[in-house]
Amino acid sequence: MLKNYFRTALKNLWRNKAYSLINIAGLSVGLACCILIFLYAKDELSYDRFHANSHSIYHLVSSFVSPDGKTDKFSSTGMMPGPSFKKQIPGIEDFVRIHNTHYTVKSGNEVFDQEAFFVDDNFFSVFSFPFVQGDSHNAFKDIHSVVLSEDLARKYFGKVAAVGHMLELKVNDTFRTFMVTGIVRNSPQNSSIKVKMLLPMKFYQSIEDDTHWLNFFLAKGRRQAVWVQGQGCLLASAFPGYAYQYRISCR
Repeated sequence: MLKNYFRTALKNLWRNKAYSLINIAGLSVGLACCILIFLYAKDELSYDRFHANSHSIYHLVSSFVSPDGKTDKFSSTGMMPGPSFKKQIPGIEDFVRIHNTHYTVKSGNEVFDQEAFFVDDNFFSVFSFPFVQGDSHNAFKDIHSVVLSEDLARKYFGKVAAVGHMLELKVNDTFRTFMVTGIVRNSPQNSSIKVKMLLPMKFYQSIEDDTHWLNFFLAKGRRQAVWVQGQGCLLASAFPGYAYQYRISCR
C-alpha cells in the first residue's frame, strides 16, 4: 500500500512540475530559516551561562542623556561605581572591574603588541575560567603578576610550562618585569569576556590616579566595565526599571 502512495505522489509531482518546485523550494527555505533562527537564538541565550555564578552576575550599563533628551547606553563605566555601589546598595555581594588596554610585550628577543585586561583580585571567584597551570587563589598575590590564556602562553613560551617565567611590559616608556603566575583555558566562543592577558587592578591603581565614575575621556579602544554579583530582587529595588529589563519576579 505504501508503495502505491509513493507512486501516486511522484506522479502528481511530475504532472505539476512548476507547482511542485515552488512548494518544495518554499518549504526548504522556510525550514532553513527556522533552523538558522533557532541556532542563533540558542547561541545568544548561551552567552556567559558557563559561569557557576551566572544567575547572579550582572553587567553595569551607563546611560548618558544629552541636552536634547537623547539617551545613549554604554557598557563602559569607571573605577568608582563598583566599590561605591557595594557599600551603599543592599544585594550587591561583590564587584569586578575590567579595564582593557594595550601593551608592548617583550618575550626574549621578540616584541609583540598585546591587548590586556586589568582585573580585580576576585576575578576568578566571580567568573569561572578554569586554570590549567597555577592557582586562582594566588594568581594576583603580587602586583607584578600576569595570567595568560593557553594560546598566549604557547605564543610566548612554546611548549614550555609558562608559570614562573617572565614577561616584560612597556609601561610609561619603561619595560617592567612581570611573572607568569597562571594559565587559564581559552575562553569559549560564547563568552563576552575573552581572556588573553590578565593583570592585577592594583598595578593599574599604582600608576594611574583614576577616581572617575565614567571614563569616556579615555583614548579610543580603552574602556572599563564593571560586573556586580548579587541578589536580583534586592538589586531591582535599587535600580528602577531593573526588574522589568531582566524579567525578575520578586514575589
